[in-house]
Amino acid sequence: MRIEKIVLLLGWLFFSIVTEVPTTECSCDIPKPNSFRAMTFNMWKNGDKVDNGLSKVIHQIMDVNPDIASLQEITSLSNLDKMIDELKNKTGVHWEGKAAHAGYPNVGILTKHKILKVVAEKSEGKGYYIAADIAVNQNLTVSFWAHWNDYKYMGPVEVYKKTIVDNSTMMKNEKNRLSIIKGLVDDRQFQEALKTVDKIPILVCGDFNTASDLDWVYENRYLHYNTVMPWPTTKYLTDTVNMTDSYRKVHPNVTTHPGITWSTVERWNTEIQAAEPQDRIDFIFYKSPRLIPIRSETWPYPNASLSVCHKHCVCGETCGAVKNNMYPSDHFLVYTDFQWQ
Repeated sequence: MRIEKIVLLLGWLFFSIVTEVPTTECSCDIPKPNSFRAMTFNMWKNGDKVDNGLSKVIHQIMDVNPDIASLQEITSLSNLDKMIDELKNKTGVHWEGKAAHAGYPNVGILTKHKILKVVAEKSEGKGYYIAADIAVNQNLTVSFWAHWNDYKYMGPVEVYKKTIVDNSTMMKNEKNRLSIIKGLVDDRQFQEALKTVDKIPILVCGDFNTASDLDWVYENRYLHYNTVMPWPTTKYLTDTVNMTDSYRKVHPNVTTHPGITWSTVERWNTEIQAAEPQDRIDFIFYKSPRLIPIRSETWPYPNASLSVCHKHCVCGETCGAVKNNMYPSDHFLVYTDFQWQ
């Protein structure tokens, strides 16, 4: 009984300590020669769920200091413009950005470099993306695809509910997300980008709202209701398009580095009346013989404490616990440092 109490106490401490997220900058901010940083950040309605949210979103971007970022849940074009202006004022560095459309939910690109042209965008249906060619410097241009996929019927939740019990039921549940990522890959501009990938790297970054086939494996099945599952959306990019999951490339050990991005604050699922499944659903994929991922992390770091939403609490609505969080999102963001040759 004593051991059980200790385990419960440690779990409570891990998820429940209420302090501010450290505001120090990334320890890896010193740029390496021939390198750039890509980031994906679901901003949770532009930070609207916390006090002074937009300012806190900007603070996180400054801390991580990406060269290029995929942003999800942009609430309006004016908010994106405010972010860009504020970043310029605070950093003294040139920033620019583009969003897929004017409404919410929206996905966009933010960068310190020159957007040469927007090559594709989709803003209808359940999935969104915008793509642009970006000149990182005179020797490197990247084809950058910012993506947000459908959030309904989250796979890990459906596994818990036993709606998904095998590959057949999984494919039925995941067909919409798979269709959306296939639509991105089938986009004429993506197919054109594949023809020049030896010179111009392709990155697909965003909130996929699905678990990874690389994570739900035998070695860590105990984290996933004793289930192994080849989630098709990520598998399509790795197997069919031959893209690489940068985080899993840098951290191949799924047990020591689960890379959880969902969720910073959600701890209780009212639908299933059980603990919210915690998983890795935000990704930075790349395809290029020129790129080598040298670092990939979630942010804020796992030891950063946040106020969270527990049982009988609807996060950010009836529950005010998260309002004072310094970190403004319900997703951990992800960044990857690439060295190019």
